[in-house]
Amino acid sequence: RFIGDLYRDGDVGDAPNYTAAMQWYEDALRHGYDCAEFDIGKMHSYGLGVPKNKILAMEYFKKAKAKGCVFVEDNDLQ
Repeated sequence: RFIGDLYRDGDVGDAPNYTAAMQWYEDALRHGYDCAEFDIGKMHSYGLGVPKNKILAMEYFKKAKAKGCVFVEDNDLQ
């Protein structure tokens, strides 16, 4: 997850690399990290490297909250 954040925020290289960030988040999800779906949801919510899709983002936020991710806030679920 944290490496994904570095790519998303542009701290690796000269600019944000949303493709690499998403790959790291998906890898974290495959390894059972409970907040990976939150990160993927944020990418969809803001359209970072993927088409902006609030409905899909909300689905990821709900899954993350159900797994106990502490980063999901109530406003993410609206």
